[in-house]
Amino acid sequence: MTPDIWSSDDEFSVSLLWLQDGADSHCCELLTLPDGYSLHVRSTTDIAAVAGLLYCDAVILDAGLSLAKQLFCCRYFKDLNLPVIALLGEASEQRDEQVSMLCDAGVDELIFEFHPQAFMRSTERLVTRQRSLSRLRYVEQVQSQALALVRIAHWQYDVGRRRFRVFNGSVFGYRNVASGAIDEQDLWRLFSDGFHLADRSRLLRDFNRVVTLGRESRDTYRWKDPERGWRLIEMQFCCRVDEQGASVAVSGLCVDVTERRESQREIARQAYFDSLTGLANRVLLECCLDSILYGQQHRDDSVVLFHLDVDHFSRVNNVLGHACGDALLVELVARLRRTLAYRGVVDGELLDRLAAGEAAGALDNGCLLARLAADSFAVLLCLEELEEAPRRDSVSALAAKVLQIFEQPFYYQGQSLVLTASLGVSFSHAEISGRGLMQQADLALHEAKSAGRRRLRYYLPDMMPRLSQRLSFQSALSAALENRELRLYYQPQLSADGRRVRGAEALLRWHNPELGEVSPEIFIPLAEESGQIVDIGRWVFAEACAQLRSWCGTDLQGCLLSLNISARQLHDRGFVDYCLATAAAAGVSVSQLELEITEGVLIADEEAARCVSRLHAQGFRIALDDFGTGYCSLSYLLRFPLNSLKIDRSFVHDIACAPDKAAVVSAITQLSAQLGLDVVAEGVEQAADWHRLQQLGCRQVQGFLFGRPMAADALRDWLAQRRAAPSLNGGCQ
Repeated sequence: MTPDIWSSDDEFSVSLLWLQDGADSHCCELLTLPDGYSLHVRSTTDIAAVAGLLYCDAVILDAGLSLAKQLFCCRYFKDLNLPVIALLGEASEQRDEQVSMLCDAGVDELIFEFHPQAFMRSTERLVTRQRSLSRLRYVEQVQSQALALVRIAHWQYDVGRRRFRVFNGSVFGYRNVASGAIDEQDLWRLFSDGFHLADRSRLLRDFNRVVTLGRESRDTYRWKDPERGWRLIEMQFCCRVDEQGASVAVSGLCVDVTERRESQREIARQAYFDSLTGLANRVLLECCLDSILYGQQHRDDSVVLFHLDVDHFSRVNNVLGHACGDALLVELVARLRRTLAYRGVVDGELLDRLAAGEAAGALDNGCLLARLAADSFAVLLCLEELEEAPRRDSVSALAAKVLQIFEQPFYYQGQSLVLTASLGVSFSHAEISGRGLMQQADLALHEAKSAGRRRLRYYLPDMMPRLSQRLSFQSALSAALENRELRLYYQPQLSADGRRVRGAEALLRWHNPELGEVSPEIFIPLAEESGQIVDIGRWVFAEACAQLRSWCGTDLQGCLLSLNISARQLHDRGFVDYCLATAAAAGVSVSQLELEITEGVLIADEEAARCVSRLHAQGFRIALDDFGTGYCSLSYLLRFPLNSLKIDRSFVHDIACAPDKAAVVSAITQLSAQLGLDVVAEGVEQAADWHRLQQLGCRQVQGFLFGRPMAADALRDWLAQRRAAPSLNGGCQ
């Protein structure tokens, strides 16, 4: 029964409810309804039923109704916010009392003498006014809800009268502040305890500027809500001036932006900071670098970037769990903070600046510590902003201190853990961008890792070309097998006297049409990193088996063929079965295949060691390659299934004039003889070294002095030439 607020002026329709007693009314029959009007005549027998079934814009009480019924209907429909028109009968002595009682009951219109046209005009005015009032009440209700929801208050200040008027002040906890005029002194006294002491003078200054200078302003102030505590209020001052430009009135709009500001701060925190350590993340680091370097002229070396990476940190997570890894990272960050004297407090003011795009404010005394990845960190030093700007040598000393953090063990639940790290350092120069500086630090870190980790490297201009070449090699290597660019060369292994060929070592070579001959020292590590070594290793094994098969019936029949096996191949679960099946398919004995493994693979990788044991149990020979360059513990000779040792070339070179090397080789050969192990000296290039090795009891040799790695056809020719020589025997013995 509430008036329809949705009806538009273009579709003006009015529904009138005429209530009468049992008898018919002659008045309603006299009405001529305009277009859009409808009249519903009902009895007062059941008013509630009538009100529930009909929508109407106005209620008309027939003159035939008793005063009691008119009063009842008037009160009933006024509770429904419907206008009521009462028709009065003929004049009587009780007319004044009747009018008074109806007015008290809330009647909207009294008709003393019924004239149809005048009645319809009065009804139209009443309905239009009622609809306007309904719309106004609806707007006020929505406005009140909106103001309460977004917590907005408004005030006006009359400059001449020095009086305030406050609207919706209750949203800030001042329920006793109505929309009436308030004395200036009373208002300042009322609000003096509300604003933060540090903000009051600024608030008064901004207000006076608007009054005296007519300048608009907007700022935020801290406000203590009696119920909700400290809030952040954004206040906008506007000024209205007269024709002479003098301030007439000042108005202010107050908005509670606490939740919005907290949301902005939380968004900034998540966007720019690491959740675990509280440090800046990569995004903030890039923003700071861009802010410092972009469009500014800096002297060379004025900005320094460290890129620190914890070596093999994934092993900690894999073995001890991520909870342990997180705890170690938190401890590492604490050590970095102490070493760098870095506070890096993330407070609301900093988050506000970041939300406003002021990234440079994140630096703490010219320094920023950031976490770039799971175990990767960066240190940004803006030397021009440091209190004591260090020179380049001082930066080197600071880098050394950063690495010294790892000299002391870390602890987790009483367990001592030793970590190491690699560090790359880059210095700014003219026209370099923030991303470029980060890329240079990454390259320096990559060099530190490639050099064996646990060390420091500075960016050098030649690093990028070398990396580009490395990427070119890696891209070309992926197609090397398919394009048949790989091939095997064979270097002979001889008895110590050089007369008998023991066997050969299969060595992988790569010739690319564009890159030419690529050194194994370059492409083998690339294949290891990319995992291509597994497929390449299987090809090498199959090719070696086929070559052994082709040597049947030749002077090379019965020779041993040595193959280098990588750690990744030993992690291939199908590797042992593949080797057995491939050798059987080629028709060669596995005892003719000697698999060369490095010390580090056996010692640091239990899974690889188990795979080697399985291979040995199936009849493959196992050789320990590069012996003496790794952990070099003689106890390992008893722990692992071995058939031979290969002494590294670093012990063989110039052994004729190096007594210390000779002592080591002598000890190895004597111990190996007692353990029943064959010993092969690699890298023999000088006759003097060869003779010295014979004196020390080494029984097998390999090196350029006897033969370089060569293709299979060339190996047969080399062997034929040896057979033709009267002083040398040929064939495998």
